[in-house]
Amino acid sequence: ALEAHHSQPDIAVPDLMSAAFHRGGRAPPRADPAERPPAAGCRHSHMFGVVSEGGRHRPALLTGFLTQQLQFGSTVWNTAARMLKLHCDCDGVLLQADPRKTFSTEWAVLHPMAEAGVEPLTPYLEAVAQANESRVAGPAPLPVPTGWNSWYHFFHLVSEKAMEDNLVQLAQYRTNLPVRVVQLDDGYAEAWGDWTTLNARFTQSLTVLAARIASEGYLPGLWMAPIAADKHAAVIRDHPDWILRRTRGGVPVNSGFTHPGKWFYALDITHPEVQEHVRLAIHTAVHVWGFRYLKCDFLYCAALPGARHDPRVTRAQAMQLALRIIREAAGSGVFILGCSCPLGSAVGWVDGMRVSADAGLSWKPEFPLPHWDKMNLPAARNAVRNSVTRASIHGRWWWNDPDCVLLRETTNLTRHELQAVLTVVALTGGAVFISDDLKVLGGARMRMLEVLLPPTHRAATALDLLLSEEPEVLTLELSGAAGTWTLLALCNWSDRPAACKLAPADIRHLASHEAFRGQSEDATGAVEVHALDFWGAEYFATRLCSAGRAAGEAGTPGPPSILLNPQGQPPRVLPPHSAQLFALRASTAGRASYLGSDVHFSCGMEVSKWEDSVGHDGGASCLSAHFNLAGRSTEGRVWLHLPPSSHQSGQEAAEIAVTGNAYAGMKKQVAPMVWIVHISLRDTGALHVKY
Repeated sequence: ALEAHHSQPDIAVPDLMSAAFHRGGRAPPRADPAERPPAAGCRHSHMFGVVSEGGRHRPALLTGFLTQQLQFGSTVWNTAARMLKLHCDCDGVLLQADPRKTFSTEWAVLHPMAEAGVEPLTPYLEAVAQANESRVAGPAPLPVPTGWNSWYHFFHLVSEKAMEDNLVQLAQYRTNLPVRVVQLDDGYAEAWGDWTTLNARFTQSLTVLAARIASEGYLPGLWMAPIAADKHAAVIRDHPDWILRRTRGGVPVNSGFTHPGKWFYALDITHPEVQEHVRLAIHTAVHVWGFRYLKCDFLYCAALPGARHDPRVTRAQAMQLALRIIREAAGSGVFILGCSCPLGSAVGWVDGMRVSADAGLSWKPEFPLPHWDKMNLPAARNAVRNSVTRASIHGRWWWNDPDCVLLRETTNLTRHELQAVLTVVALTGGAVFISDDLKVLGGARMRMLEVLLPPTHRAATALDLLLSEEPEVLTLELSGAAGTWTLLALCNWSDRPAACKLAPADIRHLASHEAFRGQSEDATGAVEVHALDFWGAEYFATRLCSAGRAAGEAGTPGPPSILLNPQGQPPRVLPPHSAQLFALRASTAGRASYLGSDVHFSCGMEVSKWEDSVGHDGGASCLSAHFNLAGRSTEGRVWLHLPPSSHQSGQEAAEIAVTGNAYAGMKKQVAPMVWIVHISLRDTGALHVKY
């Protein structure tokens, strides 16, 4: 979100560095050729955008396009003239002089809203998914991937030995880290473009590696940039006419700058020989070598402005052509992750999409560019920002990929920053990948990732999506065997400590969640709430007051409030670049409640079955909680609320008896009627309590 007085991020060095990433989807040209230069105060957005008067209860207008198959569409808002324009970029293509041929734009969408709400994009995103036949919106989508990736430790110097060592280590960790994919990233080919020619670090065919990965029960994965080529590649030496050029016969287009400090060429996908080259590369990876998970990177190369072999094809049509060739060559059963790709083009073609910048080894970009041109550079800040702002796309257009989690202690990330990254990865519901050398990774850091598995597949809602460039308030409503509850993440992306508190509007929205609607209120209109600080492993009781009681009702409603720290303690402070995650449940009188655990971030989805019975005539009450960790084994703690029933004379239990997968001697009362019980789980298990 950009406020009216904020300038839009721009490219600092127009023809270098990150320019190609921007131009792959390209900022729109002047919507009116008479605007020279464009009027001050113009804001633009690719494919769609929302103009809002600010706040979820204010009017808003969503504008955009249903597809990006014929042209790249954009929306432009001139704040000075208060004028909105929609633009389809036809790229100056040659129209066929045939009266039977037609040329039309994409379908435009205008969706006025009396109130923006907290999820203003939902109707539009679902319409786009339907129009493009999203692969994850169908009856049998491929599952959300989890896995290990070679890139962020070995980079372009990965070797057969590095892959084998980490495969062995991953297999040893299988019960703690039950991931599905083992992916070889860049570094196996002699050069980009020469994908079937391996370098000296890979002495055997990749058929052997894919089979070895599959033999351990993992899905073999491979990185490829099928529409890019190194300047020294054999395909460039042998086929210079394959290069996409600025003008026919002129210099190559700027395709971008990437690790380890190189520029490369984009291939002209409208050239029939390039099409066959891409087909062969994908076919070899899948049907010869045996990889079933493809990460296709630098796809924007197909959409760069240039003089194409076929001058009748727009950039959007070229992008569609590339994606269709890749999907047809791979087959429907292969998971394709798009990366560095115009988003709207890929709906219906890919199963997953990188929605963020590269994770990077530090919080902020380290490359020496002006601050306004660092939005795409590798950095944890950039990754979490885009993962949050694009969270609502997850599960509608594809499964989101927030990029890998880097756990090792040799990065420049603080523990708070790593915890923030993990919180965003968990709450946005998408792919969960690790990219460290597992031989040197400590158990404590590994544990931080384990609690994210399995993913919930559901994305949180950013309550301040329309108010902040970097949203900081995330909520996720969950329901399962353990009841109905809400996860709340409060983030501080600034460079200074910040108070841990919610705005009144956010509190009122929280109170509207199913977990709290209809719950008994006290005289001030507040609901008693159990809160569990997941990362801090701390329970506290609090009160949620929405100030929603109508005038004239008994009692005086208090102002909107919720205290997010134990009573009597100083207000909680969020360190810079941090996030705290809370599980919130309404208090229920007379019945036992599951309050959460430290074995899974959801604090409840790990429970597959819950049974409780109330004691009568002085007898004990009982509960049974059954767990399913989808193949993971762990030890941890669960928090339980064990109130006396109305038949137990109102006296809370002085002691409880635990059996099943609990450690009988490891239980502790931490608050009135709230107990911690230690458990040991091997994939599944059960906890039985008498109190």
